[in-house]
Amino acid sequence: MRDVTIVDLRGASYGRTAAEPTRDEEQVWMWIVHRGTWTLGETDAAPEIDISQGRFHIRQRAGLTRFETSQPTVAHKLMLPAASLAASLRGRTVSGATAMAEVRLLTAHATMIHRTLPDLGPAGVQAARDTMLELVTSVIRRGLDGTDSPLAAPLTATAKNLVEQRLAEADLSPTMVAGELHVSLRTLQRAFADENESVATYIRNRRLDQARLELTDPRASITELAARWHFADSSHLSRAFKRRYGQTPTAYLRQARKSRRLAGPPPSGGKTRSAT
Repeated sequence: MRDVTIVDLRGASYGRTAAEPTRDEEQVWMWIVHRGTWTLGETDAAPEIDISQGRFHIRQRAGLTRFETSQPTVAHKLMLPAASLAASLRGRTVSGATAMAEVRLLTAHATMIHRTLPDLGPAGVQAARDTMLELVTSVIRRGLDGTDSPLAAPLTATAKNLVEQRLAEADLSPTMVAGELHVSLRTLQRAFADENESVATYIRNRRLDQARLELTDPRASITELAARWHFADSSHLSRAFKRRYGQTPTAYLRQARKSRRLAGPPPSGGKTRSAT
């Protein structure tokens, strides 16, 4: 619709795009994930953003050059003119739940456009486009109002402490953390949104940190580490490890061993004798 594009995305299995340098800031992109998880990133080594089922995410496109889906995923992606939304967005990102009334209305409008666009005249296309931008603006304003809470920072800190205590437990999940803290999952996700990180991403990254620490143990194997830190298998751990640290576990271990050899043996612990 002129400078607005609506993409109906349906992925049946794992998918991933390559990273390509770009700094195009002329568009605002919005992802609305109805099923599965959509992962956004800048480069293969940069931290990614997970948009889980029932969540939306809005930001200017600059730097977002790849995406990944790890399971069957259904989502809408809206590509919008930045000039029309800059006053509301002001360079910030907005995340929230798709259960928000404004998002439900926006999704219904996008679905209706898919069905009727071939039959719309020029005036109808313009009206559909303008309504889309008005609805996105209302989502941005409601989302920003919803995340400005004085409880967000202490709630996030408490949740992170709980994650550290339960990191090795198989049932650790955003839902479990929210239950332990007696808040809704939506409230917990909203608190983490201020840091542009989901609860699930934080848990995975902390487990990757622990796997990296243990990787230099000669007795450890990638398969054992994957099982200990609850990755599906060694391949899953290797992919996640490379996204976070820029190299595979094998390459990291090889580099660590080389660094130790260059450093030489540790100093002797024996006593020294002074000259007389």
